[in-house]
Amino acid sequence: MQSTITHTLAEAEVHEVGSFELKLLATINKLKEQSWGSKLQAELSQLLGRDVAVGQLYLALSKLEKKGMISAEIKDPEPVRGGRSKKVFRLETPGARALARTAAIVNAPGVLRPMENYHGETAT
Repeated sequence: MQSTITHTLAEAEVHEVGSFELKLLATINKLKEQSWGSKLQAELSQLLGRDVAVGQLYLALSKLEKKGMISAEIKDPEPVRGGRSKKVFRLETPGARALARTAAIVNAPGVLRPMENYHGETAT
């Protein structure tokens, strides 16, 4: 019984992601093999309509990696003078599941798309 409870708690912790982390997972999914730091930072900044700090980005990447939602791989340097290696992030199964669950919730009828609130005001 104890191992079942521990296992269930561990699974719950793995699947918890914040709003920024969820957007980061979606961005990694979108960029695929181009999911390295500067590209992720630019894409997220555009998505959020604000500058994303490098520290915020790498802290979130570290958390997602520890949760097993993403993995990272160092790619060979680009074949140009001064080309540098890139750390490319990849979506793993738990991260893909978190995105799928969120998409199912967001796309459910009437969820996050109210036509009007309880006071009769319409959304624009």
